[in-house]
Amino acid sequence: MSHTSYNKEREEKKMEEEEEGQEEEEEEEEEEEEEEEQEQEEQEEEEEEEQEQEEQEQEEQEQEKQEQEEQEQEEQD
Repeated sequence: MSHTSYNKEREEKKMEEEEEGQEEEEEEEEEEEEEEEQEQEEQEEEEEEEQEQEEQEQEEQEQEKQEQEEQEQEEQD
């Protein structure tokens, strides 16, 4: 085996390893992005749930208020 072909093979191997390393980095970045998106979605869902809960509580309070007013009216009659 001549010296030049040995060097060429080493170069090719080095290039392949660098390419693989780059691919791994890209995959890791994609995974991180996906995780961030998921976290955002979860946060949005939580916020929506909180809003729904608040609206429900408001509705319940309104209902209680109405019931109280009706009772007071009945008492007046």
